[in-house]
Amino acid sequence: MNPDTPESPSRRDFFRRFARPVKDVTEVELPESPFPRPPWARVNAEFMALCTHCNQCIEHCPQRVLRASDESDDNLQKLPVLILEYGVCDFCGQCVDHCPSGALHREEGVKLQVIAQVNDHCQRKYQPHCNLCVEACEAQAITLTENRLIQVDANRCTGCGVCSLDCYIKAISLVKRS
Repeated sequence: MNPDTPESPSRRDFFRRFARPVKDVTEVELPESPFPRPPWARVNAEFMALCTHCNQCIEHCPQRVLRASDESDDNLQKLPVLILEYGVCDFCGQCVDHCPSGALHREEGVKLQVIAQVNDHCQRKYQPHCNLCVEACEAQAITLTENRLIQVDANRCTGCGVCSLDCYIKAISLVKRS
């Protein structure tokens, strides 16, 4: 072989020159939305990978509690979120039935995305006759403590939003389950 003639590398060797070693690859951290996902949404990484922003879940929600996110992070924009400020979720399943990508899945997703939380402004402290949230909760997740204050049983709360709507001073908020 002539030393002045360069040797032609194999195809594999040619592409190896451009590949980074595996040890230099860093994991990408996906942003986590502060807003809850629709019922039966998969875990965050799977949901973000599968959701195509088709809005079928939003369009077919009869309660109109699903919206497209308008968050500042580009990765989270237009993803469906559950907003229970003006409505309740009856878990009808229309969102799951119309999801073509599988981002919402009955068996592999998480049905319960939010939980009720009572803040310090609850009227029960001042007016012991207020039982609106207790009466509204069909799952019987809201009960009275020994001190006659409101408490939410996380294991029973479905996150439907009825209690929040019935509380006239908005002492109950629905927060994303961790």
